[in-house]
Amino acid sequence: MFKDKYSDLISEPLEYIWFDLSNEGDLQHLGGEFSITWKPGRWDLRVNYMYLDSDAEKTTRGLPKINGLSAEMEKALYARHSGALYAIYNWSKELSTSVAYYGNSAIESQSYDRFDFTVTKKWQLACVESISVQYNLRHHSEDVSAPHGADWDRLYNEMSYEPRVRHFITGLINF
Repeated sequence: MFKDKYSDLISEPLEYIWFDLSNEGDLQHLGGEFSITWKPGRWDLRVNYMYLDSDAEKTTRGLPKINGLSAEMEKALYARHSGALYAIYNWSKELSTSVAYYGNSAIESQSYDRFDFTVTKKWQLACVESISVQYNLRHHSEDVSAPHGADWDRLYNEMSYEPRVRHFITGLINF
């Protein structure tokens, strides 16, 4: 369980021409998170869930607090529900495979779902503690779209999640 409060935040969106900022924003996060891990034999199984309630307000130069444009934008950055499921099978000390699901409820009317498949190979060497190589296949179940508006559309076009399936190969050296 947690409760975070932030105050005196810049409460207006930044614009190129109009630059009248104030530190009159407030933000509060209330939530909880739990995870359960079970390790039967060579398996490592985990379930994770998080709930987040976000409340953003701003004061307007001494007037009572109201929900403003930037307050609504701030609340739109968080998913109320998110979670993950994963299973790792350890074939040996050097080789493992895993499958995982990550998801959340709507952020700006768009939910997020991702499925991963991973293979990890480790080597123990005399000159370093270990070297590992990992192959990861990621599948996004839907196109991840951006919130609407000129700035959001421009930003999203620069950070697109196309294609839905991605492949990664990573290496790690532990000294």
